[in-house]
Amino acid sequence: MATKKYKVKNTNILHNGDLYKIGDVIELDDKQATKLQDVLTVVKETSTTNKNQNKTKTENSEKSGGENGK
Repeated sequence: MATKKYKVKNTNILHNGDLYKIGDVIELDDKQATKLQDVLTVVKETSTTNKNQNKTKTENSEKSGGENGK
């Protein structure tokens, strides 16, 4: 089953023997999330991290390419 990330809100929860506090992120499948929907909010994933990582890789490649040209 595919899982999604959720943030715990309003109360701490004990799930599968692990304590999740308010603000913690937990990965659940749809069935589990439905049971806990009153204390969860969906975490939307953004791709800004990937863009920054790609930029860093490009900058490093350009720098090393210039050094190899000596």
